[in-house]
Amino acid sequence: MANDPSRKFDWDEFLISAGIGAVAVSIPDVLEPASSPNHRRFFHSILFGVGILFAAYGPHVRKLSSKQKNFLHAAAWSYLAHLLADGQTPKGLPIC
Repeated sequence: MANDPSRKFDWDEFLISAGIGAVAVSIPDVLEPASSPNHRRFFHSILFGVGILFAAYGPHVRKLSSKQKNFLHAAAWSYLAHLLADGQTPKGLPIC
């Protein structure tokens, strides 16, 4: 279990999660390249961010192993970090 303080640190899991995060944080700009100031559309939207949260924490996630959940959460929170950073700019994020 991820919250078990007696659990030994897993370097492989850490490095894989970091790699997943490094890729996932760039996905919004891969899907919608910053070719103009108005490039933010659906994949940069608040609605898509909510969908990412559901994909990472919805009831279907119970079937996954602990490591799979950790990898999924790393991807989801990295993607959401990109949206959060973009949301702080003057252009902000679209609703949908």
